[in-house]
Formats: sequence, structure tokens, C-alpha cells
Amino acid sequence: MPTFEKIKKEQSSVSQPKNQLEEAMFLIKDVFSFLYSESEQSIELLELGLKDSLAQYVDDAFKNPLETLFDNYINTEQAIKHILNISVKEYFARYTDFISEVYLYKTTGNFLHYSILLKYENDEKMNQLYQFINSYEQTKLNSRFKIIFDEIPVELSTEFVQQEVNETNYIKVV
Repeated sequence: MPTFEKIKKEQSSVSQPKNQLEEAMFLIKDVFSFLYSESEQSIELLELGLKDSLAQYVDDAFKNPLETLFDNYINTEQAIKHILNISVKEYFARYTDFISEVYLYKTTGNFLHYSILLKYENDEKMNQLYQFINSYEQTKLNSRFKIIFDEIPVELSTEFVQQEVNETNYIKVV
């Protein structure tokens, strides 16, 4: 039996997750299985006097644990900002009927500042849009990662794009 068929057969015999918690547990299991496999390979290479990237990472962590901790902290913050940005972009995508474009201000800080160019002004739509911010402000993430929405009225959108966006301070997200 070809390898692909064996994998397919093994996957079909494994029980499928029934809910979100079970799915998360399967994911954790997969991550640890991957790390176990990687560490086995690292051990084999170390026995030959070689280091792969995992062994080098662990060795560096032993040599300079504070720098490693700080690097992991920075990487985690960047990952959180990236996930938040994806969530906000998906939320904005629901409102393309009255949003023309959305720009994210380039920053190195821990905030995401969005400028929303409107097709037309509508208080009801804006209230729906701001529900996201209101909900987000109730989370613990809000104390560390601020999200700011600025609405740019239709009459100022051309000027905003010419002055702000063209100076490369912004990245178009929607």
C-alpha cells in the first residue's frame, strides 16, 4: 500500500474532534508530537556532533536565558498584534457596504490604529462597527494592546489618502 494511502487510512481511523475543546486538545497533541519528533532528530544529530536549529535554540537559551525570554516576549506580542489585526480586518470586511477603505497606521507600539474611509455616513452602521471596540475594551487584552478607530468622512477621504497614505504612514487593510 502506498504511503499516502496508509496516512489516509490512519487519519480516517483516528476519531474526529466533537467540539472546540476536543479540537484544541488534538492540536496540542499534534504540536507536542511534532516537538517530540524534532527533539528525537536533534538528539541523533547531537550524537554525531551536529546541532540543528532546535538544539541551537536550546543551547542559546542556556547561555543567555534573559535574552531568550525577552525575544520570546517580543515574538509573542507581535503574534498577538497580528492575530488582533486579522480579527479586526475580518470584522471590517462585514461592513464593505458603507466602508470604502481601511488603513492601519504603521507603528512599533502596542496599539492598532485604524482609519476608516466611509462611503457614506450612517449612525446605525457606525454603532454596529463600534460594537467591536466596545466588546474589545472589556477584555484583558485591551490593557496591553489598544485598538483605535478613526472614521474619515467622505468629504475628507481624498485629502486623507493624498496626505497621509501617500506618505507611507499607513497600510491598506480593507
